[in-house]
Amino acid sequence: MLLKIIIADDEEKVCQLIYKLIDWQSLDMEVAGMAHNGIEALDLVKRLNVDLIITDIRMPGYDGLELINRIKMINKDVDFIIISGYSNFEYAQKAIKYGVSDYLLKPIKKNELMAILTKMSLKYKKKMEMLSDQEHLRNRMQSDIGKLRTGFFTEILLHKNMTSREQTIEAINHNYHYRFREGCFQVVIVKLDCGFGEGHNSSLRLLQDKIIQIFHHCFRGKIFDYEFYMDDSITYCVLNYSEDQRKFIRKQLKLIMDELLIQKSIFGQMEITMGVGNVEGAISELKSSYASAQLAMEERLIRGTGILIENVEGTNGIPNTSRILSEVHKRMEEALEILDRERVLSTLQYFKNEILAEPNLQGSEAFKICIEVCYMYHSLLRRFCYYERYIRVTLNNLIYYFLLKKGCNHSSSFLRDSRRMYL
Repeated sequence: MLLKIIIADDEEKVCQLIYKLIDWQSLDMEVAGMAHNGIEALDLVKRLNVDLIITDIRMPGYDGLELINRIKMINKDVDFIIISGYSNFEYAQKAIKYGVSDYLLKPIKKNELMAILTKMSLKYKKKMEMLSDQEHLRNRMQSDIGKLRTGFFTEILLHKNMTSREQTIEAINHNYHYRFREGCFQVVIVKLDCGFGEGHNSSLRLLQDKIIQIFHHCFRGKIFDYEFYMDDSITYCVLNYSEDQRKFIRKQLKLIMDELLIQKSIFGQMEITMGVGNVEGAISELKSSYASAQLAMEERLIRGTGILIENVEGTNGIPNTSRILSEVHKRMEEALEILDRERVLSTLQYFKNEILAEPNLQGSEAFKICIEVCYMYHSLLRRFCYYERYIRVTLNNLIYYFLLKKGCNHSSSFLRDSRRMYL
């Protein structure tokens, strides 16, 4: 059974481009119709049993948002891929909150469109339970393999220390189903900073899907093996490649960062940073690459976001900031006791200015100090008997505030979300 697709765009040439870029039959799909405004698109949905709609976010008749709402009222199971130009980010952000499945930025790229449609095709096959017993078994095996490969992150790289036995390529390949070879090993971390607000989870999910798609496109067939692990707003990636590919990998990472900055624009107040770990010549040193990637990622607090950071040396400890922390505690205590929003924000601005004025401060040091302020904040909330839920929410919003470059223009999210939780 072929999946029925509608392509909707007010430009005829865009509809034709999308139609001609793809071998639809190979994906078990068929283009059932094209529409050049929202009214035509809605009419097609009413007449046809449509599974997926590829639509521009801005069209005459009904625009993309209204079209999504109206179609969802007719058939809530219809999926959407939205097309957005660079001037329509606000509309696209709203559409993402409505639960669209994916998005495309103009100009449309064949490999990106193909990756999205392939993902949608697999989704529908699973949903309709039309896979053969053999395919079910293969998917089960792939799922088990995926869990094993993820275990390499959760059981070894991010947590416990590796023993000498676990450090061998043979043991890791056998236990976690990798295809590592002798050569270079490297960890890359992509961090998304967005605070906590409406659409947070859906935005993270979509952007993290894009991260994986971009990495796949840049590295597939070029390296021995690689894998990803998602932990909330952080994407970890392990790369294994030959020594003669080092320059190529570094160049590709820069290209990936450039592409991510283009993709992130659609999400509004979302910041992306890539922390690149040192290249190690043995798998036993992979934890060292992870540690250097972590340092690089934390360095964004000092250097700023939207960049690739690498070659960050470790520190000898947190500088003496007792004076700053003592003053922050005093000011925060006075502000929270009377729930003075402006004084809380003023205290945060004082903290940020004083910390950034510290000579030779590194990002890892700033991060640890932010954690201290976060715990201080929660301690004061408990003293004043305000209800506490998630310390991670407060920490992420504090970090997000710390990253902002122009005063308090968007800093109210820290206090707003905290007040919603505690009052």
